[in-house]
Amino acid sequence: MAENSLPNRQRYDELRKEYREQLLRSVDSTETLLSALSEIETFEDKVSEIRSMKINKEIANKILALPSNENYSDIIGDFMSVLRMNSHAHVVSLFTKESNEELLTRGVHGNGIPRGNGIPMGFPWEWE
Repeated sequence: MAENSLPNRQRYDELRKEYREQLLRSVDSTETLLSALSEIETFEDKVSEIRSMKINKEIANKILALPSNENYSDIIGDFMSVLRMNSHAHVVSLFTKESNEELLTRGVHGNGIPRGNGIPMGFPWEWE
């Protein structure tokens, strides 16, 4: 796959499955990210559901599952752009470059606290 090209749906799902744990640690579900994702019409109702969730891993999993629907080819570009513009270029890199190198270095602080605004969501026992 050429650098910065978008994966087809099958490849996206394969990479999401292969690097699941790293991706779940690397997605920081800030309100800014959720608001930007909700501006993609296809995601509007799904983001409302995500906002009501409490456990970070489940939230991250739902965010990463957003483009896995029948409109995949129409929305993957917008999805990747929103991630990139909202401090998730390291996640986009996995799918566009097929490299987890940036996930390994940017996903979680050494103390297990998710990166982002410095304030982890939820309780420590939910960070897994």
